[in-house]
Amino acid sequence: MKNLITITLLLVFAFLGCKDDNIVEPPIDTSVIVPLKVGNTWTYQFTMSDSLGNVWASFSQSTSIVSDTIISGRQTYVFSSGDFFWNDDTGFWAQTSGKPPSLVYKYPANVGESYGLLNTVICKDSTINTPKGSFKCYGYTFGIANSYVAPGIGVIKTEYFQNRSNGSTYLFQKEELINYQIN
Repeated sequence: MKNLITITLLLVFAFLGCKDDNIVEPPIDTSVIVPLKVGNTWTYQFTMSDSLGNVWASFSQSTSIVSDTIISGRQTYVFSSGDFFWNDDTGFWAQTSGKPPSLVYKYPANVGESYGLLNTVICKDSTINTPKGSFKCYGYTFGIANSYVAPGIGVIKTEYFQNRSNGSTYLFQKEELINYQIN
């Protein structure tokens, strides 16, 4: 009888362990990787660490879409940073500080695809965990940074790396999604 109860409990725990209720379901519209609409807001927890992994700063910060406009015949959105962003059939684009436009996140894309100077797609449909939940994401590397983006939701997590004096790298800044509002 004791073995039957033990086996039953193990089966229940195994079943519960396989169920991932924490995955955030994407919105119905995943045709774009970052949804652009005035009022959309994302809040991130920033954590900065030294080369030994000691956290020396932690704070939250929000970014939102404050307006939209037409530039060069395309719908363009202005973020609270003052930068301009838009989506097209190749992905998510940015124009910042008077620089030429650049493709930030190629979407859709295949793992291993490279674009721009240092941009490479490192994963797609990977589960990324944050304080807000777990998300199915595309992953991108930009040389010193990795960014994970959930289609239809936006940037979920970004990690920035620096070099130690011995040539190895360490995570010095992490940004994780803690809240969002998609209109």
